[in-house]
Amino acid sequence: MGFLIVLLFLFFSPILSAASDDSGWHLQKDGTIELEDGWLFVWDELLSLQDARIHSGQAEELSSLAHWENNAPTGSRGVATYYQKLNIDEASVGTPLGLYVPDILTSYRLWIDGELVHQQGTVSDEAASSVPSVMPVIKQIVAEEETIEIMLHIANHHHREGGPMASLRLGAIEDMHHDMLVTFVVEVILFGALMLSAGHHFLIYLLRRKDRENLYFSLFCMILAIRVSVTGQKVLYQMVPDFSWIVGIHLEYLSFYAGAGILLLYLHQMFIDHASHKMTYTLAGITALFSVYVIAAPIRIFSESLAYFQAFTVVLIVYAFFILYQAGRDHVQGAHLTMILFGLFTITIMNDIFYHLRLFDTILLAPFGMLFMIFGQTSILTLRTISAYRKVEELSMKQQAWHRHLEEEVESRTNELEEANKHLKMLSEVDGLTRIPNRRLFDEEIESQLILTRQAIQPMALLMIDVDDYKGYNDFYGHLKGDDCLKTIANHLEETVKTVQGGAIYRYGGEEFAVLLPGVDQEGASVMAEHLRQAIETENIPHEGIHTDHRVTVSIGGAVIQPGQFATSDMLIKTSDQALYQAKGTGKNKVVIEPSVG
Repeated sequence: MGFLIVLLFLFFSPILSAASDDSGWHLQKDGTIELEDGWLFVWDELLSLQDARIHSGQAEELSSLAHWENNAPTGSRGVATYYQKLNIDEASVGTPLGLYVPDILTSYRLWIDGELVHQQGTVSDEAASSVPSVMPVIKQIVAEEETIEIMLHIANHHHREGGPMASLRLGAIEDMHHDMLVTFVVEVILFGALMLSAGHHFLIYLLRRKDRENLYFSLFCMILAIRVSVTGQKVLYQMVPDFSWIVGIHLEYLSFYAGAGILLLYLHQMFIDHASHKMTYTLAGITALFSVYVIAAPIRIFSESLAYFQAFTVVLIVYAFFILYQAGRDHVQGAHLTMILFGLFTITIMNDIFYHLRLFDTILLAPFGMLFMIFGQTSILTLRTISAYRKVEELSMKQQAWHRHLEEEVESRTNELEEANKHLKMLSEVDGLTRIPNRRLFDEEIESQLILTRQAIQPMALLMIDVDDYKGYNDFYGHLKGDDCLKTIANHLEETVKTVQGGAIYRYGGEEFAVLLPGVDQEGASVMAEHLRQAIETENIPHEGIHTDHRVTVSIGGAVIQPGQFATSDMLIKTSDQALYQAKGTGKNKVVIEPSVG
């Protein structure tokens, strides 16, 4: 900011207007002066120095040096001669002085004391042979007398305006170069800052394509950078030797017309909820038509459109302030600051329009308004980007927390589901009363064991166990005691079966139990069956029924399948049942084992 203040101070250093009276100009006292008045102006003639001296006092003398649009009697296209004889103080004689020559449209020759010292473009009274070229220059003058004669031949056949676009200035050569250098440095800084800002925001747009305001702002900065490079000290002309003035003037107009439209699109995108889509694109479309007109038409024609576009700019400014007012009223982030910056930028633009129209004695301020506008908007976009990233981070943290919660919830629900599945599996495979495997699991397991037996891997025995006179037990003790009796029997049978590897007991139905003994032959089956019978008998569960020995007993029938023998589960169960019936028929509390199935 301090650097900008220094530049502003240097840029706005005071310059006096010249007085072509008898008192003359004093370098030490007056410093740099503007050669604004006292010019001999001869239209449609390219006079020699001798003729200019003769015409002096006879032809029109300008009270204000202005371009031809306001002074030429036949319009702004043609040729003219400017002549001035300036008195200087004796101390300035022999001292190197500097003459600053601003943009003169569109070509000229400069004589100092009768010597041709500079030519910009090709001066001719014929359009075909005239070559336009515009560039501000500083020429050194070493006066040999106390008078300086300055003569200009100017030709314009290409632009709507002709002649000097500002006053010539005279002063110390060091001051002239210093002033031009300061202005050049300011414009280079502006150009660099604008291009850096354009690249920065374009990269942001590439990373976040949905934020089109960064794209529009990048384009706006690039367009402004182009405009800075082809106006003022014409940085682009100095950086690119033999740069075409025709290309430069196209870029100058295009940057103004297209830049206004891009700026409008940027404001629309920034405050999209407070702008009219139809109005924005209609106005932007009009700026696009002006831009196409610049591309398609010759300079002398499209340059006439400037006044119309300047009037149209008022409409754009009013609409832009309407958008900003709407957004500011709703306290949208950046709206108030944008309104202030845009207001300052608008004031500097209007100042420059008045400067070019020669309505006020002012200086060019738009570059500085532009610089503050760009820096301010960059800050606003940066704050918006930071705010967006903060929201993304907050949402990301919330999402991570939600994911953790979801994972915990899923894990909890999964555990609950696993427990439920285990419970369902238990209900489907375990008998609810005795808590041993049920008939369903028995049917599955017997088929699996039969496959192994058919493959000649191992024998298998099946024991069918029935509680003797269980109906009488229920009738005498009741069903609750009957259930307790079955539980006790199941527990003792299960404990005994566990002694055989792979052995398993199942509740087959009612008071019947089934025991599968993989790898057990007839002898082993007989031994196990006897152990089971004795386990129940020795438990001495009371049974006061008519057909009992005052205690609960079981009868056991079994069958054995030899390795490689083919038999179905129905055949095995049927054979075991037959053996059980034989055991009951011989007096109960007995064991009968069939050696084979068939």
